Amino acid sequence: MARLTKAERVAAKEARIQRLAEEHAHLKNGKCPRCGCGLRRNNSMTGWFQCNALGAVGFQTGDGIGKPACDFQFFFDPTPAEREELERRGL
Repeated sequence: MARLTKAERVAAKEARIQRLAEEHAHLKNGKCPRCGCGLRRNNSMTGWFQCNALGAVGFQTGDGIGKPACDFQFFFDPTPAEREELERRGL
C-alpha cells in the first residue's frame, strides 16, 4: 500500500475536521437534517447518534414515532486533538 504524501495527509485531516464540524452542528441543533425529527444517542457504541424516526415504527422514539422511516445516523467521537481544533475554529 502506498504511503500518503504530506499534501494528501493535510487534505485528509482537513476533510475529517469539516465532517466533524458538520456533525457537531447536527448535535447542537438537535434535529435530523433530512426530516427534522430529533436525534438520539445509540448506546451500543460510543458516539453513535440516530434520527428518532430511524427504522420501523416499533423502533422509532420521541417525535419520530409514526413518521416515515429516516435512515440518518452518524458517529461523533473526535480525538482530543480534533476537539481542540474544532474549538480553535469556533465550531
